[in-house]
Amino acid sequence: MPPEPPESADSAAGSDDAGRRRSSLGSLPVPLRVALLLLLVQVAALTAFGVLFVVDLLRGVGEPLSAVGLAIFSLGLAALLGAGARALARGRRWPRGPVVTWQLLLAAVGISQIGANPVLGGAVVVLGIATLVLLLVPSSLAATQARGTPSALL
Repeated sequence: MPPEPPESADSAAGSDDAGRRRSSLGSLPVPLRVALLLLLVQVAALTAFGVLFVVDLLRGVGEPLSAVGLAIFSLGLAALLGAGARALARGRRWPRGPVVTWQLLLAAVGISQIGANPVLGGAVVVLGIATLVLLLVPSSLAATQARGTPSALL
């Protein structure tokens, strides 16, 4: 096995807790790794939607104010979930709140879409519930117990 990287100046100085150790994804429990993969799928989809809204805005398609608002929302949420995935992979616990909230909202949106498009609505529900369950199983909770400020956003 390769040697552990030296501690950063921040953690050596004691400005961050010991739980901030960087670990490889292979050391994370399988449910957490799968949850992170599903979360990254959501980040990619939100980023794609955000870019499409910007492209529509630049092409003059649709309502400009709506396109700006939806682009900001999509890209901002993608950034938050991406930072949350990064922090979860580092064992931090702060992203659980935003990620769990988003999964519940995603499942609710999927349920509301089942009548219009059962396949897409069902897939969105499964994506939200699966990510939620995988994030909250005991092994994932145990791997994400580090406390501290949300430094992944900085």
